[in-house]
Amino acid sequence: MKNFITENFGKVRLADDEALDIIGMGDINLRTFAGIVWTLKNVTYILGLKRMLISLGMLDVQGYQVIFGDGQWKVVKGNLVVARGWKKRTLYMVELPAKEVNLVSNDVGQSSSL
Repeated sequence: MKNFITENFGKVRLADDEALDIIGMGDINLRTFAGIVWTLKNVTYILGLKRMLISLGMLDVQGYQVIFGDGQWKVVKGNLVVARGWKKRTLYMVELPAKEVNLVSNDVGQSSSL
């Protein structure tokens, strides 16, 4: 993560009513299917969360358009398709070149994957 700030940002409540601590915030760079480096800003680090979730509200605030249809989705900024994916059960997944999400840059000083 870049610009990582460690502090208590409160809690997030999951669908099963479990509350997890938000202990940090920063920016991450993801390499997408097309080789584009996509920077997600103000990403929260939630202790104990097992999957990376992307907030559609935050994408909207940052000027992205998200389009859903036919079991697929894509994230667009201007004329550029930044990311795309497919629906798996009730979640929309992001198409990335690796099995797990590896950070392109990591300025925290430790090996990281989300």
